[in-house]
Amino acid sequence: MIEAYDVLNSASSSPAKRDAPPALAVPTLEISPREAMIGGRRRTRAADGRRIWADIPAGLRAGQSIRVAGQLMTVAISRQDGLAVIGDHLCLAISVDLPTLRHGGCIALDLPPRPALVRITPRDGMLKLVRLAGRGLPERFGRPRGDLLLDLRCAAGSMTAPEVPQSQRRAFDTARAA
Repeated sequence: MIEAYDVLNSASSSPAKRDAPPALAVPTLEISPREAMIGGRRRTRAADGRRIWADIPAGLRAGQSIRVAGQLMTVAISRQDGLAVIGDHLCLAISVDLPTLRHGGCIALDLPPRPALVRITPRDGMLKLVRLAGRGLPERFGRPRGDLLLDLRCAAGSMTAPEVPQSQRRAFDTARAA
């Protein structure tokens, strides 16, 4: 899901016009999805090279601007540990074992701002997607509260075929030879 978003985003970018005047360089403040979710305080570098403290309010979205030490900065949200921000939503890619994907079950996740116990149904396992309403970015400046989207991926070790008993293997070989 996150990879598909990147492909669509890169395909929709339009080429710059040749006659357009050069845009003023606005410094970028790169934050993590966790900081976008709960806010915080971090040191960053201003356009003139000074090290400054930035107070990050909860609920910032990519492309929004904030004022840091009298300077306007544009927010960019990077990926971190499989967690990404797409619009108002948090997206997390997680590995789940095959029996849980097929038959359902519960998994514990350490999410900002608090851990969560997530129930996965067999239908969720088939669709490979779980939506937790209201667990995305908080409301800010009229933007609604986002959702948490879990991208379920089969764990690498759980794709192996189960061990077939020797008696069943012999019966299969006999039936195939006949």
